[in-house]
Amino acid sequence: MKRKIGLILSILLLVVSLTACTSSKEAVSSKTEDSLKQGAELLLTQTSALTKEQSDELEKMSDNMLELSLVQNGFPSSPENFKSLLESWQAAVKECGKFKSFGEYSFEKDKDEYKVYNNVTFANRNAKLTMIFDSDLKLQSTTIDGDYTQGEILKKAGMNTLLGMGTVFIVLIFLAVFFSIFGKAMHAIEKRRLAGLAAKEPVVETNTAPTPAAYVEDVTDDSEIMAVITAAISAYESENANEPEYVDGFFVRSIKRRKNRW
Repeated sequence: MKRKIGLILSILLLVVSLTACTSSKEAVSSKTEDSLKQGAELLLTQTSALTKEQSDELEKMSDNMLELSLVQNGFPSSPENFKSLLESWQAAVKECGKFKSFGEYSFEKDKDEYKVYNNVTFANRNAKLTMIFDSDLKLQSTTIDGDYTQGEILKKAGMNTLLGMGTVFIVLIFLAVFFSIFGKAMHAIEKRRLAGLAAKEPVVETNTAPTPAAYVEDVTDDSEIMAVITAAISAYESENANEPEYVDGFFVRSIKRRKNRW
């Protein structure tokens, strides 16, 4: 029984030790806290006192000029990170209203970074400020998140969903109308092109009247036939006139027309 209890305690101690090893958060010394608080207050006090026009002018300033000004005034920040602080602060004022006051500072160390927290009071709602400093206690980034109720969060999420879905439907409707108009335009262009080609082709007239039944025209002249026959008979008579059996004279009894088979 004692062995089992000892084994359980050993496992618990191992778990606790592993948890302590995996946690990178450490306590911040009072001296470091004072330095962090002094740097954060200097940055936030000067930033909160700026108007929007003054903040815009600082953001437009060149990095060299801004860095010189930050060094001369002892601001623990680079030009890029200071401009980021100005943007975050102006966005917070626009979202939460006019600045009222700062709350108590809290500090936390995470690996080689230091985090400074503060609850800021604005006219419309409060906000949580988080500033991250590097190991040299210079500002790296700043975030300011407004405090919203559960209802406001759900309402905002619903509005974002409706906005996203509405945008998708509007785009789909636009595409449907566009392709419909494009299809009709292409059909009209193709129709005009075919009409132009038909106008250029020569028109061939065709006789649709019914043709009479085929017939063979009899071009034989009866008088010519009679003349030929008479001439042949006359020639025959002249050649056989001295023959004893020859009978003088001839006459045509009848003429019958026969179908020409030539």
